[in-house]
Amino acid sequence: MEVLEFWLTPPVMHALAVHAPLGLAFAGVPLIFISAAIARERATVRGLTVACYAALAGSAFLAKYTGERARSELSGALPGNVWDLVSQHEFFAEKVWIFALVTTALMALSLLRPRWVQSTAMTLAMIAGLATASWTAVAGHLGGALVYIHGVGVAHVVEPMQVGAASGVPAGTTDVLLPIREIEPAELASIEFARDIRPVLEEACIDCHNMDKARGGLDLETAPLVEAEGKKAGRAIIPGDPDASPFIKYIRGELKPQMPKGEKPISPDELHALRVWIKAGALEGPAPAASPPDTLSPPAPTVTVQPGSAPQ
Repeated sequence: MEVLEFWLTPPVMHALAVHAPLGLAFAGVPLIFISAAIARERATVRGLTVACYAALAGSAFLAKYTGERARSELSGALPGNVWDLVSQHEFFAEKVWIFALVTTALMALSLLRPRWVQSTAMTLAMIAGLATASWTAVAGHLGGALVYIHGVGVAHVVEPMQVGAASGVPAGTTDVLLPIREIEPAELASIEFARDIRPVLEEACIDCHNMDKARGGLDLETAPLVEAEGKKAGRAIIPGDPDASPFIKYIRGELKPQMPKGEKPISPDELHALRVWIKAGALEGPAPAASPPDTLSPPAPTVTVQPGSAPQ
C-alpha cells in the first residue's frame, strides 16, 4: 500500500507523465519529413504522424494536469529565483499540447485530396513540428533544471530544506499556518485602507502582482482589488468573508505556495488587518460618511380665518 501511495503522489505522477511528450515531440519531426519526402501518394505514414501528434497533445495535457497538482504541493520556503524558474517552466509546459494540436490538424489536412492543400498543409506541418519540438525542449530543460539542480519535487532534497544564508532562503522562512484571532465589531469601523492595508500590499504583494509582472495572473496594483482574479483560485477577495478568500488562504498558508513566495510570512497583526479590511467590505477608499440628518425648517404657523373676520 505504501508503494502504491508513493507512485500516486503528484510529484511522482508528474515525473512519469512528462517523458511521453518529450519522446513523441522528437519522434514526430522525422515522421513529418518522411511524410513530405516519400509518402506523397501514400497516406499510411501521414496517418501515423497524425496519431503521433494526437498522442503528444493528449500526453502533454496530462503532464500539464499533473504538473499543476505537483506545483500545489511545493514548499513556500523555496528561494525566489527557484519560483521564477517554476513560473517559466509552467509558462512553456502548459502550451505544449496546443502546439501539438495545431500540428495534428495540419497533418490531418495533408490527407485531403487536392494537391495544393496537401502541399500547403505539409509545409506548415513541418514548421509546426519543429516549433513543437523546440518548445517542448525548452519546457523539458526548465523542468530538468528544477529537479536536478534545485531538487524541486525530490523529497529527500527538498524536505527538510536548509534555511539561512547557505541556501539563499531568508532565515525564518518556513511553511507555517499563521494564527488568526476573532474580529471585533469596533475594528470594522476603524480600519483604513491607506493607513493599514496599502503598506502591507506594497511590502509583501505588489512586487510580484502588478501590471507588468502579474504572477499567477493576479494584478493587485491596477484593477480594483475586489475584482482581482488569479489563474488558479479565481476571485482573490470575497468582501465580507476573509477566511474564505483565496487571498487570505495563500497568505496564511492554507493554500500553497504560501505568500509572499520565498520570503518571510507577514506578521499576525498584518494578517489580522487584512482580514478586518475584507470583513468590512474591502473598500479601497475612506469609508462612506454617514449622511447628516435632514434639517427641517419649522412648520409655518397655522392661520385660522373666521367667517366675516380678517385673517389673524
